[in-house]
Amino acid sequence: MAEAISGATSFTTVLQLSRTVLRYLVGIQDNSADRKSLIREISYTRGVLSTLNEIVGDAGISDGTTAATIQSLGLLDDALRVLKTTLQQLAATLERSASATRIQSEVKKTLKIIEHERSRLSLALEKNYIAIPEKIRNNTRASPASQVDQTVERPLLLAAQTSDTASVKLLLDAVKLLLEAGASLESKSNSFDTSILRKAVERMDVQMVQDILTYSFADVARDDYYWLHELVEMGYQYPDIAQLLVLEKRESPWIFIKIKPTERLRSTFVVDLHQAFCVHQGGNELTFSPRLIVEDEDIRHITNRPNSDLPGLNSIKREVAAFCGLAGDIPVSSDRQEWIGSVTFDAEDSAVAYVTYEIKISQTTSIIQDYLLRVEAALERLVNIIARLQQNGLCCNSFTTLKLSTEIGRVEAIQIPLSIISLLVDAVSCLRSSERKREILDSALKVAQEILDLVYGVERDRAAPFDLKILDLESAERTTVQNCALATQSLCLGLLSYSNAHAGPIQPFFLSRALERVNLLGIEMHLLSLSPFSAQLVELTCFGQMIGNAVVAFTRTKKLTRNRKYDLLVSPEDLIDTWGPGRFVIDGSSSEVEQLCAIEIGGGIIRPTVDDATLFHWDRHPVDHETLKTRFDSRTKILIAATELNELCPLDQFQSWPVCTNSMKNLGTCQDYWRLAQMQAGSQAGQYIMLQFNGTWVKQDGITLKDRQLNAAPGTIYLPFLDSLWGLQVSLCTGVARRVLIREMLADVMVAYVENRLPVPPLWKDLLNDHAILRHFREPNLTTWFQKLPPELQTLVVHIVRYILGILGDTGYDRQNDELVIAWPFPEDPFRCFRIPCRNDLHLWTKALADSEDCATFAYITPKCLEDTNGQSCRRVPIVQWQNRAVSLNTAVCQHQSSKETRDQAVPWILEPDIPYWIGKPSLGLKAQVLKPTTRLEMRLSITRSLIPESFRRRMLNLQRIPVHRIREKQQSMETNATQVLIITARKSDP
Repeated sequence: MAEAISGATSFTTVLQLSRTVLRYLVGIQDNSADRKSLIREISYTRGVLSTLNEIVGDAGISDGTTAATIQSLGLLDDALRVLKTTLQQLAATLERSASATRIQSEVKKTLKIIEHERSRLSLALEKNYIAIPEKIRNNTRASPASQVDQTVERPLLLAAQTSDTASVKLLLDAVKLLLEAGASLESKSNSFDTSILRKAVERMDVQMVQDILTYSFADVARDDYYWLHELVEMGYQYPDIAQLLVLEKRESPWIFIKIKPTERLRSTFVVDLHQAFCVHQGGNELTFSPRLIVEDEDIRHITNRPNSDLPGLNSIKREVAAFCGLAGDIPVSSDRQEWIGSVTFDAEDSAVAYVTYEIKISQTTSIIQDYLLRVEAALERLVNIIARLQQNGLCCNSFTTLKLSTEIGRVEAIQIPLSIISLLVDAVSCLRSSERKREILDSALKVAQEILDLVYGVERDRAAPFDLKILDLESAERTTVQNCALATQSLCLGLLSYSNAHAGPIQPFFLSRALERVNLLGIEMHLLSLSPFSAQLVELTCFGQMIGNAVVAFTRTKKLTRNRKYDLLVSPEDLIDTWGPGRFVIDGSSSEVEQLCAIEIGGGIIRPTVDDATLFHWDRHPVDHETLKTRFDSRTKILIAATELNELCPLDQFQSWPVCTNSMKNLGTCQDYWRLAQMQAGSQAGQYIMLQFNGTWVKQDGITLKDRQLNAAPGTIYLPFLDSLWGLQVSLCTGVARRVLIREMLADVMVAYVENRLPVPPLWKDLLNDHAILRHFREPNLTTWFQKLPPELQTLVVHIVRYILGILGDTGYDRQNDELVIAWPFPEDPFRCFRIPCRNDLHLWTKALADSEDCATFAYITPKCLEDTNGQSCRRVPIVQWQNRAVSLNTAVCQHQSSKETRDQAVPWILEPDIPYWIGKPSLGLKAQVLKPTTRLEMRLSITRSLIPESFRRRMLNLQRIPVHRIREKQQSMETNATQVLIITARKSDP
């Protein structure tokens, strides 16, 4: 431990320094809010210091005694030392008359430190640390120093275990007295450990946790709690940390949400609504004329509706989750009596949940009426969110759920019409407001069971008999309400699943735990042991590759076969509605426009595998439209299945390897990408027509910015995308990488890819020589140049751009194999690539390049020698051996903002060295920090793994009590509020 600053002298020193700094600050011609706040904060701190100094003097305590007391807790000593150092640094900066920017930065940094240390000193004053309690003084004077272990640590642990807050505070004060008597806490056996903090958290005593953190943070913030240091770096103070720890313990796995109580029938949906040009109405025909879209279209967003109050994918999903809850049950408060029902988790498998609306204790005269009120409340919220989706053009007259049939190995997409939900709402309302009559019960039960039949395929006599006459009135009433509750739970969970394209796991924003199965029990908790109605994760065959996750399917099967995959039965309309955007390919010569040839979706194509159109397959390989002879209907369900596996095939891959070498291409075959580009440019459309659909709500996570561009409308390229910084150059010489514009990347690789395609397009030389395509792709006048080209050359330009992007679309960070894939467009053979393993921390920064909704990476090798300011320089040899590593990334970063956040772009944003930033998706757990500057001006960012557990990260993002600083890469060349940085992976030696 560093030598303590001597008591009264310390106070005097810091007071003198604060006076000097105040004099400088008052003399600065600056009206910034930070300067005013700092002056006010230093004034407050001087008051606390003066009071503490007076207490020391009044108590007549010697400097040595005060120093020992202070040092015993590591509190005042640390606070005074930090204040002294910080004020000295600020005084030096102000005295040198540094630049205004430098002064503003130093003032901003100092303000945070002063606020933190002032709170610690205020706590010392409030808790009266320096005034030693007479009773403990008398008891301790007789205690030998050797009894520290028996006198302090064990009682302290016992007090924490029994939630005795008063004893904890008393015993911590005793530590000061023992140290004054000459005891030492230097040995490991006598220091506080994490068990004390853990017991306090388990007791959910916020004040006790706060006191332990305040008294001995360094001792308890280690091992399992070492990540608490990150919270301090982010600006969390001890009360904030204590609150977060106890919240996680008390509420986990829930993150309680506050929602406005819905007004009764505030809004309602339209049962027969269709959005303009939706998939159910046939969409609209695509034009194949080449287009360079020059408007500033935001192709990164799923919806672009100026009148919408649901601005983006995450906001939409959050709205749906907040209204639907988990099968209608919403975690609105720690008081479970405010919930619609209850959710319990399986004792042996925490990924399994049980939902019921059962009332354990009822104070009302009619428990059935209580059940109906709960069901009605869940239905009202369901109606409201569907109405909001309709108003924002995101829903027609139905949504889909998935039904699992284990007997035939199939998952079927089921269309849930809104009309049947309307019938259920009316039936429940009638049950609640009318007298108990069997005809009313019969009507409500019929609607509920019709819904269960749709969702589960349940035989009606398995759920409950339609003939309620065999039951007494009370049993008939309870049976009806049970079925209505089950139907409501299924509908709420179904819409939640639909909003995520049925892709698992089940984890709405208010859950810190991912679920694999949710069992629905209606109002009957005792059905727990029976085969419940449930939704659970299952794997699909080939279509599962497009979704990229298991899907949520409703079933009554209690236990599924592990590792089994299921085919998908779905109509083309429901396919586009659920997993779109997509396009129908139809035969233009046919008078029946509903006769389809294929479906383009998810970067691949669905087509019949045999001529009788009974079996379909999805894959990414382009298909010549002329080969599509079979026709199928847009409303008739098709079976999307994997191809058959022939176990008797005699093929030997090792003997086949030598004869296949000449045809191998690492990045896909040239001919496939060329054929795909031809179809996308419209040059091979022939008699075929493509239909696209408006109002397609993109619900699926994982549909990235790159996917959207590669699957853009045929004949289209977006200028904003060409002007984006998603190209990644990696130097063959040094391994240094840098971001470049997509159009500059295309100019770098265009000759190699076009001229290695046989035959070379006839008009290529005209574009290259007469129209200087490479020069214009490097310059900012691309739009004007493109518009002046004749139509046949415009088509070829679109063709070439989409062809090259298709090839390089396979590059970037590969999540599945944890590799960075880099193409080498070598003129002799441009279809090879390097694959850099990213499993260790050496290439940790490459994970931030992963394709997402706001990031894309097209990576390629360049012969240019790129050097960085981190010591990576030219190897100075004409022949180099590739070292299979990317050492750093030169890029620009800016503040990450959600769709609801706004920020004044005129106010400069700067990276601050003392703040940890999250970079990339929060689920990646990547942390960026500014390193100390080198002799060059370029700022360096180091990337490390965040130690904060994911459940806490989710809670922090949802609570937003302390701002979470997130950054992202600069996306467009015109973005000005960004900082140029060199991103590296942190080393132990980094400052």
